Amino acid sequence: MAALALFVAACGGDGDGGNASNENQAGTVAAKAGQPAGPDQAITVASGAEAESLDPQSKDDDGMMIVLWRVYEGLYDINVEGQVEPLLADGMPTAVDDTTWEVKLKPDVKFSDGQPFDADAAVKSIERIISPKQATGFSETATIAGASKVDDLTIHVKTKAPDGLLPNRLAVVKMLPPKLPAGFPEKAVGTGPYLLKSYASGGNAELEVNPTYWGEKPQITKITIKNIPDEGTRLQALDAGEVDVVPGVSPDQANKAPSFVASDKAVYIGLVRPNTIKGTLADVRVRQALSHAIDRQAVADSIFEGNAIASSCQPTPVHVGDPELKDYSFDLEQAKQLVEEAGATGKTANLTWTTGVFPQDRVVGQAIAQGLEQTGVKVKLQLKGYKAFLEDIYAHGPDAPDMVFTESDNNLASPASKVALFYASDGPVSAVSDPEMDTLIQDAGTKVDPAERDAAYNKVLERGCEQADLLTIYERKELYALSDKIEFTPNPVAYSKMYYDRMKVVEPAN
Repeated sequence: MAALALFVAACGGDGDGGNASNENQAGTVAAKAGQPAGPDQAITVASGAEAESLDPQSKDDDGMMIVLWRVYEGLYDINVEGQVEPLLADGMPTAVDDTTWEVKLKPDVKFSDGQPFDADAAVKSIERIISPKQATGFSETATIAGASKVDDLTIHVKTKAPDGLLPNRLAVVKMLPPKLPAGFPEKAVGTGPYLLKSYASGGNAELEVNPTYWGEKPQITKITIKNIPDEGTRLQALDAGEVDVVPGVSPDQANKAPSFVASDKAVYIGLVRPNTIKGTLADVRVRQALSHAIDRQAVADSIFEGNAIASSCQPTPVHVGDPELKDYSFDLEQAKQLVEEAGATGKTANLTWTTGVFPQDRVVGQAIAQGLEQTGVKVKLQLKGYKAFLEDIYAHGPDAPDMVFTESDNNLASPASKVALFYASDGPVSAVSDPEMDTLIQDAGTKVDPAERDAAYNKVLERGCEQADLLTIYERKELYALSDKIEFTPNPVAYSKMYYDRMKVVEPAN
């Protein structure tokens, strides 16, 4: 750990972030208290990624979510406590039989172009996102078999097997109008509190309040989104008063902002996805060896300065996963022995790592690569920006690179979507082909009783850990740097799902 701490310092960790970790252990806002500034406020948000697509039913794209998350709405939503609640649905779904759910829809809701939101729109939206033609990156919808209209304000949603997490899954399905507008997806027509006024190549966008919104009018009525890929430049813009919100801030930078806020609990898992099907890491002993070579506690303490904890060998935070699961111990001797037993000493493995995409990613990557090399495997670190990284992470199955770093969020408050994403043989970013794992995942997905479902998913997580199908590193909180006029409670699911209507502009107290 001491060696890693020195390495981090040499790579640019300045050690000024101690206050950030101390002040945000409970997820409290470090902003000055103030009085509400009144209606019709404008803010500017600094994004770190350009949208890959403006289709809300395409990939779960951070750049797109920052722009469009509150332009479109789903049947259900996640509140600030992480619980599912109705949004466009009029109440929680009721079971018709083991695989059929009835959902009532709110009356008198319209899309921003005047089209009605009704059963036809809901059914078409659900059918579209599960269609093979859509090639969606949303693994959350994998259990949905289809939807049908009962009457104008009632639909039935069919699942492939009993699924007690259907409301959670429907929270990610954005509703589209029955007739898509000319120019879609650049022309966005949703039911949400905001309209997409403009979007420019490069990621800059403008949102304005939807004057016909069915719900309560938000205080913030105009949002300007600036794509600034470099974190340092984003924070300089905040200091200069050019932006008001910078999501996804590194802990060593947070306390330099006028104010900042952290999520209550860990939101993201930092992990490496190995190719378990072919190449150097197809041997489970090599994957286990590399996992033994990760000093997780040092990363959490030295790089994230108290805003992260060591991972627990699962692709979701431990507070929504298996509380008993423990990650591989840091043991270089055991790692070297396993590599030697596998006959992998001197073999080469490429490691794709992001730079400027996730907080502290470059520093973490250099430290991890240095540790992995001590096993006897020759690790070639390849630092890549957002678009190049996306190409590697979405190259899955046997075509996956040897290893790719990414972060996994907590978007269902359950392991369900992430095990389908990373562990299922047909997962959109899976590099695993394991019939036993597939059977466990399918069985877990049929459990409606929460206790039985948790126990079944724990078996999935234990299998994934035993096989070292992912090399998990840390669980981190999300930090937002703010101007001193912004107050809000972060969503506990993912930073890119920006609830601008939950933010408040205040007049700072003297």
